[in-house]
Amino acid sequence: MVMKDKLVKTNHKGGYYMMKKLSIGLLAVASVTFAIAVPTYIIHANKTKNTMGLAEENTSEVVEESVSEENKYESYND
Repeated sequence: MVMKDKLVKTNHKGGYYMMKKLSIGLLAVASVTFAIAVPTYIIHANKTKNTMGLAEENTSEVVEESVSEENKYESYND
């Protein structure tokens, strides 16, 4: 039994295997990038959301205080 060369056996050219290695490498890099980017995006979105929520709470407290002070003075005008 004679061993055949891989290129002869499969009838592929050398460029096929080079492109196959390149595409597998790019897929690996894309997978790692995606695995890092998604959790980072989620963490950033939650931090932004929490920060905006705190800012809204602080603003609403200030507005409520000013409204209650205005109501006090309005009641004295009667």
